[in-house]
Amino acid sequence: MRTVKIVADTSCDLFALKHIPFACAPMKIITAEREFVDDEALDVGTMVDYLYKYKGKSKSSCPNTADWIRAFDGADDVFCVTITSGLSGSYNSACAAKQIYESEN
Repeated sequence: MRTVKIVADTSCDLFALKHIPFACAPMKIITAEREFVDDEALDVGTMVDYLYKYKGKSKSSCPNTADWIRAFDGADDVFCVTITSGLSGSYNSACAAKQIYESEN
């Protein structure tokens, strides 16, 4: 039997779905001093406090190809949902990961 999995970047604001194989590829917020990974371990209050006080540059980062491949792991078929390509490189990164994942599996 083929394994089907739903995979999304963390713009979906979910980390798990009951009774459904699901995985997330994390978005990130990066400063010169810290990186905040949008996963279940993220302490949002600490991040918000830090960013409120931080006076340097910050940037966001979409999931990289390796993040997507880890999220796809163990699936024969993947239904992948990303934030719109007009707002992020997440879609393009997921497409690149798809090609790698398919060639390796």
